[in-house]
Amino acid sequence: CRPTLALRLKGVTFLAGRGPLACPLTSGVLPNRRRRQPATSYGLAGMRRLLAATFRSVDLEAERLSARRSLAEAERPMAGRRRAEEMRALVRLRRRQVAGQAALLSEWRQRLATLRSETGQLADSLAALSVAAEAAADSVRDNCSSLRVGQLELQQARGQLANQRQAWFEQLAEIFRLGDESIADVPLPMSKRLEGRLSSAEEAKYAAAFGMTAQLTQLIASVMDCPLRHSLICRGSKSLVRDDVILNFADREFPLYSRGKERSYFLRGVFLLNLNIYGLWCNAGLNTRRPPNLRATAQNLRELLGYLAGQPSDNVLPASENSDRSLCPLGFHIERPLNPAASELQQQQASDSEAAVAVAAAATSVAGSTESAGADCLLPRPGTSPSALSVQSA
Repeated sequence: CRPTLALRLKGVTFLAGRGPLACPLTSGVLPNRRRRQPATSYGLAGMRRLLAATFRSVDLEAERLSARRSLAEAERPMAGRRRAEEMRALVRLRRRQVAGQAALLSEWRQRLATLRSETGQLADSLAALSVAAEAAADSVRDNCSSLRVGQLELQQARGQLANQRQAWFEQLAEIFRLGDESIADVPLPMSKRLEGRLSSAEEAKYAAAFGMTAQLTQLIASVMDCPLRHSLICRGSKSLVRDDVILNFADREFPLYSRGKERSYFLRGVFLLNLNIYGLWCNAGLNTRRPPNLRATAQNLRELLGYLAGQPSDNVLPASENSDRSLCPLGFHIERPLNPAASELQQQQASDSEAAVAVAAAATSVAGSTESAGADCLLPRPGTSPSALSVQSA
């Protein structure tokens, strides 16, 4: 075999011989049937052409690369300018943002300065208010001390007034000497006994007794500072009682004596006098759930006067009910003498409770009607109403 030249370009093997190659058929060499691909061989001219084409493709690729480089170099300034413009726009945006933040910061600084000035003013005002509060607290303490002194003085005055009232009631009890059916040793019978026929001597005695009873009732009402439902005209044995509530009678004044008068008018006057005593009974705090016999004038008056003079009574209401002055807003409040051994705290609590009762009574009296304030206060509780009794008597 002749030597051959083998070239491999792009995965292809080229065989080139120096002379003409022998044909396998003419040389008697059978071709290898086992080959899957026939071997390719080129000649020198083909190899040259192939190399020339390859070189041209390499040159074209080099030209393309150089063109790309030149194009990239030409586009590089444009990209830089574009990038610079983008950076300038971003810088301008950042500057605007920073300017807005600076303006907002200046605004908040102004607000902070305003708040600081207002805080300073508030601090000054608070200091002034603190000074005023301290002065007010000192004034309140002084007023409290003076109020305590005034309360003690008021309580002492109330105790003295209670002692004086009790002494007056004791003197009245000694002067009038009330019995079961007598006053100042003068017979004072029950109103039931007055319905029969009376002698002239009995009429004179009863007129004097009812005159003293009217005078004692008016004195008790004056000391209690409690108005009477039916006003009394004290003229000794010629005393009268006036009725401005029930208008069934032509005359408004009813006598407390029977001589020269109609018996019905005399009995009406005695009944009105008993209603006045019952009104004082209610205002003094005696039990009205067990009402007394209105016909027992002397007994009712004696029990009332004894209770006001400090004597024990079985008809006294409990403390919880006795403190309620709903029967009469202008009702008399029983004052007891002060206990010297009582503590100052107990005295202050007692004065506070009395002040609260007085305020409640004043509010109730203001809220009530002025026309019925002096009349309805003497009415008993439902079931024993003097007005109902007066209507029945009329």
